[in-house]
Amino acid sequence: EMARQGLARHISSVRALLSDLLDRTASLDVLALWYRVVGDTLESQRTFGLLQHLGIIFAIYALARAWGHVTAVGAALVAAMLILTPIGLSALAWHGALALGLWAVVFAIRSLATGAPSDLWWAGGLIGLALGYRPDLVVGLGLAIGFVLWRRRSGWQFLALGAAIGLLPMWYHLARVGPVAAIEGMVLDPIVELRPGRELPRPPSWGEADGALQAVAEGVPPWWGLPAIGHSQQLFFWFFAVIIVAIAVPAVGIWALRRYPDAAPAAVVLTGGGLFGLGILPQALQRPDSTHLAWVAVVSWSLLVPTVVVLARHRFTPTRRALGATLAVGLLMLVICPFYTYRHYVLHTRVSAGELPLPFLVERDDHRFWFGDFFVANALNEMIPELEARSEPGDRLIVGPA
Repeated sequence: EMARQGLARHISSVRALLSDLLDRTASLDVLALWYRVVGDTLESQRTFGLLQHLGIIFAIYALARAWGHVTAVGAALVAAMLILTPIGLSALAWHGALALGLWAVVFAIRSLATGAPSDLWWAGGLIGLALGYRPDLVVGLGLAIGFVLWRRRSGWQFLALGAAIGLLPMWYHLARVGPVAAIEGMVLDPIVELRPGRELPRPPSWGEADGALQAVAEGVPPWWGLPAIGHSQQLFFWFFAVIIVAIAVPAVGIWALRRYPDAAPAAVVLTGGGLFGLGILPQALQRPDSTHLAWVAVVSWSLLVPTVVVLARHRFTPTRRALGATLAVGLLMLVICPFYTYRHYVLHTRVSAGELPLPFLVERDDHRFWFGDFFVANALNEMIPELEARSEPGDRLIVGPA
């Protein structure tokens, strides 16, 4: 009976692990291929994460370029501050999906100007890859691409063909695990039957941090010498601000389409990009901690720069409008969420400049990792030789979060 119960627990644990992995399909395959090419080290993983981050930042720049170079740089700076600070350069599926999804929107909107079927083909391929990374992007991509197709009124065949090709990793995944397990892992478990810890209070609590990471980080908070509201109050206000901005950006885009027909191309960009940002809002509503708020805000808040430029259309010179809009969004972040944006950026900058020491190193052969807790790092350094002594040829050690 004890053996049967132990086996049942083991099967349950494996099933839970597979459920967590199944909603990350193409991302795992692509990362595994990257490891085969450049090695499975922390440095290679962080490099891949950096490439994903740059994909997001340059996609935002490409969208905001419709309002000029200065506005595009301002939007890209906002994107960098929001996407680089939550968890550093970790190569997560969300960042890869966001980069692919944003570039799909770029190519789709570009097709309105060029009329080239190839742009729609590329957009479709990127949509398929993005959904292979994160199927829950279907809402944001559906809103943005649906708006573009409504404007074009043709060309959906090229988009569908590209999407079918881009979804090849997903077709392979479905064949590999079966439709039942895939639906459970990619639809039911992460959306309907959430595991404990995937939901947090909405709105965030006023007097305390609900998320474990925020609570730990604020135990010994990094330096911040400027006046600021409390860390939990920042999350409370940021939660509502993320919702308001996500709705306001596409709303201003639609308003500009009707008010300024001569500026329709730029207004289309704002509307399409804003609809994509609105469609990913459920990610922040499900778990409104600082990380998920930043992951969602990176689209809408970056496009808030050209939104302010549109609202100030008849005031100041174009350069002053762009600089003023960037400054306005920067001040908004300074008031509402400085701890989760500027403070972390300053912390990492001080470490890079040598003003603060590196975290504690754990190392074996060519594999390295750094920990912020000396006792954890010391225990791991003592454990590695013990594991090595116990292992036999052919054994593998899988290191996870728990």
